[in-house]
Amino acid sequence: MANLETLRRMGMVTAMRALVGQPFRHQGATTGFDCSEAIQAAAQLACVPLAPMTRQDYCLANLNAATVLSWAHKWGRERPTGEKCRHGDLILIWLLNPGEPLHAGIFADDTDSILHARPRRGVAEDSFAKWRLRLSHVFTFHGYE
Repeated sequence: MANLETLRRMGMVTAMRALVGQPFRHQGATTGFDCSEAIQAAAQLACVPLAPMTRQDYCLANLNAATVLSWAHKWGRERPTGEKCRHGDLILIWLLNPGEPLHAGIFADDTDSILHARPRRGVAEDSFAKWRLRLSHVFTFHGYE
């Protein structure tokens, strides 16, 4: 029988997959999701409690690595990036400067993929192979424990 952590990890991935195809909208300005809002919506669907975010937590003017790391630490416990990513982990990705995360997604180990929201693609599931070199931080959600 699966334990509660395993069920919540599976639920988070399943909930993110249910959002695949939804449009991308930065900060959810209209219908749609950005990367952090897709994660929050999936967590709500999967009954994984997350600390609420405010607009100030991730407004475009404040978007930097420190801000992204701040909300990630509110949501989970950081794990060493050298450890293998686990199903349902929150993963942070750098986009411009190595080690400075500006993007987030959920790892799915059954398909070695990342579930995330991206401009022009919306919520999508992509192979993690091309993102692996941009991995900057890995978190386990507090709600799993």
